[in-house]
Amino acid sequence: MRVVDRVYMAKACLCANPYLPVFFVLLTGNGLTRGEIISAIAFGSFAMILGDLVSSALCDWLGPKRVVITAAIVQATVIGLLPVCATAIQLYALEFVIGLSFPAIHGADSKWLKHLLAGAYSERCNQAIAWASQLGSAIIGGCLIRWPIVACGVSVLAYTVGLLICIWLPDVRPPARKLAKSDDSFRHAAHQMFIPLLRFSILLGLCNSAFWILQAHADKTFASLPVMFVMIQVVGAALSLTGSLASGVLLRGHRSTVAVGMIAATYVVCAVAQVEIAIWLSIGAALFVRGGVSVLAREAVLADIPPNGPVATIATALAVKAKLVQGASLALISRF
Repeated sequence: MRVVDRVYMAKACLCANPYLPVFFVLLTGNGLTRGEIISAIAFGSFAMILGDLVSSALCDWLGPKRVVITAAIVQATVIGLLPVCATAIQLYALEFVIGLSFPAIHGADSKWLKHLLAGAYSERCNQAIAWASQLGSAIIGGCLIRWPIVACGVSVLAYTVGLLICIWLPDVRPPARKLAKSDDSFRHAAHQMFIPLLRFSILLGLCNSAFWILQAHADKTFASLPVMFVMIQVVGAALSLTGSLASGVLLRGHRSTVAVGMIAATYVVCAVAQVEIAIWLSIGAALFVRGGVSVLAREAVLADIPPNGPVATIATALAVKAKLVQGASLALISRF
């Protein structure tokens, strides 16, 4: 098996989260309210900013292998503790640790692929695997909707397999010297990336928050209909996978700006007017768009970065801005 294929397998395992479809069912069953859960998720989104900064810097300085293995161990441990989480304080603590550990694979994957594929580097397959993993997670988690503890156990198993695969992956040698801030090529790349970073981060932040809105609204509307709840999870993941596969014709030029305005407008309608059809349409559109923009965003900001350059760190600039938007939007929506 090629080393690249092992990277893809590790990505699939470390992006698999069968516990997410049962997240609200598990925690509301433990006595937490939907408002408390969404607020904790918003807090976790901000914690991911710190996790992004730390993990990406470590991936570039030390290589991705040890960083991802450590993060996978932490992530598996925290998910294993979710079934005993019964208070808002406990959930905030767990979300904080999840936020610190979860981002590691999302910078390390591009670091590995840029190193292994060189001129043939592309995020299309990488992101499609991530969304396919989410689709599989939705199906598995949905089938375990009545057994949320088992779903958490499957997630722990997936992370364990992922870290075992990472043990057999080669590491990426750190650069021989630190990239100087005065490096003209870096300054030029940073200047060229500023507008794409801003545009894609706003769009990604809004679209990523749609997943949690889907969870909360589906649990509220179909808590007594497990089959419908499962179908909604699967459709949501399938929309993101379809969006990633259609990324070549999606959101080029000013289309992304228009999409941001449309999605933001429908979110406002959802939060203020609570119009049912607007809720589902905005969620569906956001999940589809996030699949495509996840590919385009990485390709846009990482295209000119050399394999031994700050690949993970540059990707963090995108992720941090997106998580700020995501956390702010979830915190706002949780008030309604």
